This record gives sequence, structure tokens and C-alpha cells, in this order.
Amino acid sequence: MDANRKVLKRVIDTVILLGKQEQAFRGHRESLAADSSVNVGNFLETLRFLANYDEVIGAHLEKVENEHRQREEKKNGSKKGDPSRRFGRGSKLTFSSKDIQNQLTDIISKEIVSEIVTLVNDCMAWAVIADTTLDVAKHEQFSFCVRV
Repeated sequence: MDANRKVLKRVIDTVILLGKQEQAFRGHRESLAADSSVNVGNFLETLRFLANYDEVIGAHLEKVENEHRQREEKKNGSKKGDPSRRFGRGSKLTFSSKDIQNQLTDIISKEIVSEIVTLVNDCMAWAVIADTTLDVAKHEQFSFCVRV
């Protein structure tokens, strides 16, 4: 359990870093088992980079990659009607899926909004600036700014 907490801490820090830098998370081919020469998106590439210097995340990514290879070997070696042919991840905890990325960004954004609301509530004076504009796809984009 302690190892999972350490891995999760690093994953959360990676999500915060990419959000702060306004970087896209996912790439075209997103798989830790992909060849290291293939760009797998900023999130996984950042975790791979971290793995060079951090034993905790390095061991975790190596474990995930090995499990993925074993699943692929099992998948490729089994016949179509074989009951052992199961491809789902089941209860494997990788912390690298798009679902985890989305959940973490949602949680972090709610935390940021909560801090902003607290800051505004504690201020004696504040102002709101709101504006809309059309993007390239002709969808209206809304921006909301609070000055304290």
C-alpha cells in the first residue's frame, strides 16, 4: 500500500506540472509497452523521464510494462475459444490510464475552485470580468476572471 501511495503522489505531481504548464496529456499512441522511440504523450513521457531518476516510479512502470507484455504474449498465444483468453486489466492498478488522468484533473480543478471561492469570500472587495468569443470551430468560449 505504501508503494502505491508513493506512485500516486508522483502521478498527481505530474498532473499538476502538466496542468500548470498548459500541456496536453495524451498522445496519438498511448501505451507504456510502446517502443521508447515512440512518443506516447506528455503524461506518460514525463513519467518515463521521472523513472530515470526515481526508483519508486521506475519500478512501478517496469512492473506495468512487464505485465502488459505478458498479457500480449498470452493473448497472441491463445486460441479464439480458449477460456484463458482474457484481455481486461481487471484489478491491475497502473495509475496511467486516461480515466485516472481525467479523475485527477477533475479533483485538482475542484480543489483550485474551492481555494478561489475561499479567497473571494475572505476579501472585502473583488471584481468579476466575463467575456465570450467564438473559437475556430465556431463554438462559443466563455472566460471568467475574478480580481481580488
